[in-house]
Amino acid sequence: GVYKGQVGFISPVAEFTPKTVETRELRTALVYRLRIIVDNPDGGLRQGMPVTVTLEAAHSS
Repeated sequence: GVYKGQVGFISPVAEFTPKTVETRELRTALVYRLRIIVDNPDGGLRQGMPVTVTLEAAHSS
């Protein structure tokens, strides 16, 4: 499903490169710790679940 939320925190420095990104094509991909505050009314998301996140840039007025 699709869940909406807001970024609560992004680490200023990259942490580690997990095994899944240790390929030649993905070596430039780094992992940053972040916290997303998600609308989860049905309880379908649980802490620690792997997810794919799409971020939209903030719009300034």
